[in-house]
Amino acid sequence: MSLQRLRHPHILSVIEALVEERSTLAFATKPVVGTVAQLLENNRHELSNLEMKCGLLDVAEAMQFLHEDAKTAHLGFSPYSIFIDPQGKWLLGGLGFSFSGVQWGQMMDCPFAFSGQEVEQMLFACLRKRYAAPEMCGFPAKCGLESDMFSMGLLACPTSVFFSHPRWRLCCKRFGLLFS
Repeated sequence: MSLQRLRHPHILSVIEALVEERSTLAFATKPVVGTVAQLLENNRHELSNLEMKCGLLDVAEAMQFLHEDAKTAHLGFSPYSIFIDPQGKWLLGGLGFSFSGVQWGQMMDCPFAFSGQEVEQMLFACLRKRYAAPEMCGFPAKCGLESDMFSMGLLACPTSVFFSHPRWRLCCKRFGLLFS
């Protein structure tokens, strides 16, 4: 599923279609100022708890649209696939590994896996293993709409007020869910 065909207020929209030249692929999206990953790495404490909750709600609404209306699993959900526009709205992007025609409760063979060195190297920049559901990391790798929900729960951990408590921060850090 491409960003070009999906229309939702919380999904990153393509303004100019893909242009293909000899050594370059390019397209233009709505303006963004960064990703949630950059936010968590650099300025986590500049946002209020309300702004974090609103951002998570934006992403949850985008995910609901993907799952219920577009029948599509994102499969690459992480802070690196969530963009922030100049007004502070969180937009879901990074649909390069999405898979359409998926129903709730239907686990399918993943079109990719997190096992094997060549695959790890190829996907390292796009898919973040620490946000992948366990079934996506097994052999054979399975995935579905539920995989996205697991990944969304992992994102909620470092952004949640509840998890700012020192014990929860230690737990999140142990499982590699904190940036700082």
